[in-house]
Amino acid sequence: MLTQHFHEHLHRRRTLLSTYSTHPEYLKDLEQGADLINPWDLGPELTRPARGLKLWFTLQAMGANGLGSAVEHGFTLARWAEDEARKNPDIQIVSPAQMAMVNFRYAPAGLDDAACDALNTEISRRIVESGYTGVFTTVLNGRTCLRICAIHPEAKEEDMRGTIRKLNACCAEVLAE
Repeated sequence: MLTQHFHEHLHRRRTLLSTYSTHPEYLKDLEQGADLINPWDLGPELTRPARGLKLWFTLQAMGANGLGSAVEHGFTLARWAEDEARKNPDIQIVSPAQMAMVNFRYAPAGLDDAACDALNTEISRRIVESGYTGVFTTVLNGRTCLRICAIHPEAKEEDMRGTIRKLNACCAEVLAE
């Protein structure tokens, strides 16, 4: 009887965790720890109804003009990151800055696609581990890329350019090893 109760409890727990969970490519870096429970998997935060409430509240607090300025700021941040990335010939822009995102990958001459995938994964791991910023990976066209989603309201041009320079330094460290 105890065994049956235990299995029922596990089934209910898995059902609860899968109710609101979502696992797109751009969140996979955050799912690596088997014991890690992400708060968004325990509530409706990534669902439309909660997003609608957040938008309504944001419009009430900031107004349409304030929200528009914040959104445009994110677009500009992504353009600055792309501009800095284009200065490095080892970087391929996979999808140019649009909205507040830019996707790119380090692809130095002489490395095959698998090695570049591993390089980009390691660069992401190192920059996140450093605590400087959260630049995670995603998969586009079957290749591992770095993804910047630039939405911090206090970020400045130097922050975006500095992020790319830090990523360049991580890349150089990995290649030197």
